[in-house]
Amino acid sequence: MHNVIHTCFFGVIQERLALPQHINGIASYDKQSVDASKGRQVSAFVIQIQDDRSNPSGREDKRIDPPTKQAPLIPAEPTAAETLATMAQDLKAQNPVPTPHTPRQHDERIPSHDELHEMKKTAAQGVVIVAVPQLFPTPPELADRMVELADIRPGQQVLEPSAGTGRIIDAIRRNAHGCAITAVELNCNIAHRLRTVECVDDTRQADFLDCNGDLGTLDRIVMNPPFANADDIKHIMHALKMLKPGGRLVAICANGPRQNDTLRPLVEARGGIWEELPSDTFIGAGTSVRTVLLMLDALPR
Repeated sequence: MHNVIHTCFFGVIQERLALPQHINGIASYDKQSVDASKGRQVSAFVIQIQDDRSNPSGREDKRIDPPTKQAPLIPAEPTAAETLATMAQDLKAQNPVPTPHTPRQHDERIPSHDELHEMKKTAAQGVVIVAVPQLFPTPPELADRMVELADIRPGQQVLEPSAGTGRIIDAIRRNAHGCAITAVELNCNIAHRLRTVECVDDTRQADFLDCNGDLGTLDRIVMNPPFANADDIKHIMHALKMLKPGGRLVAICANGPRQNDTLRPLVEARGGIWEELPSDTFIGAGTSVRTVLLMLDALPR
């Protein structure tokens, strides 16, 4: 009975609203209410309208109510263990553990604290620090005196076999002209600097004691050799072998027992010069070693 009424009721709505034929409606009985003015019961209906084109099977679809909004979830309180773990991570981030430090290897080229202290004391006394072992630059006044004694003449071959910083070479350039200069220096850095000096014709980076016939024979040799272990005796005796007949050697040597026993008799036998120098001659180079200025000539043919 209700189905007939529902269908008739929807047909009236469809006709009044002029709905297309493919729109179907299903009227369902919802509830009863009482019309107070007429004192009779009236049925209320809910009309569900659907489009047959979206539902070709013609089956009755169930009504789907929109989802109800849920209240936002309140995050749960962290447990005591989770709180302690978070605090530990924060402390670790604020106070990182230092990475292990690899000790720096000692570089022998870097002076120690004690060595720097000694250098500071020496510098306060006005003494120049010597950077290369056994390098004691010749004072300019003494270098000029040595060149004067050598009596260098134009066209002569001159050797400085322990050139160092070039103090004697500078004196030759000031006091002699027209000669050819050969310099020998063991230290590679100093030898490189000597190659930039215009008046030096040939620079050899070598140990002078290893130089033999490659340097040829020379007219003049002016030198300030190393003193350690009586090396000055070895250098001077080696240089004498390179002099031309009638050539001349002028040198500085230590004023010690071995030098007096070996070199002094040779100088005196050839009528040369053996002149003891003041003890403060090399004080500017950081030493007060006692030294001698000597000069002797090669034997004639």
